[in-house]
Amino acid sequence: MHSVHAVQTSAHVPEADLFGDPIRPPAVHMALHGRLTQDAVVRVQGADHGHARPVLCLDLDHVGPGLHQVHVEQPFEASHRIVADAAALKLKRGMWVSVEAPLTGARWTLPNAVSIVPVPSPPKVSDVH
Repeated sequence: MHSVHAVQTSAHVPEADLFGDPIRPPAVHMALHGRLTQDAVVRVQGADHGHARPVLCLDLDHVGPGLHQVHVEQPFEASHRIVADAAALKLKRGMWVSVEAPLTGARWTLPNAVSIVPVPSPPKVSDVH
């Protein structure tokens, strides 16, 4: 069964994402399910700024009714590298997982755009469908 659900939570969120953009406290989380396309790995965020911390990275497919692909990152405190490594060791290619993440800070990648056209100004919220 493939599904995406929104749930409210008060989980602690890191101050910035891997792109350095600030993350605000989330009001709404999404939950999704998918299959790992490869073994999970731990990467290091912020090493170039002296605040290195481990990030558990997953790539999923078969997410939602459109069978989408999703890249997932779970940051850990710098002192929790062992915990991140242990989590990665348990997450193997082909395994089905459930993920919960805040909608705030989520990024979309559209690798198959068919048209990109400049517009004079942003659309009004009422114009967005």
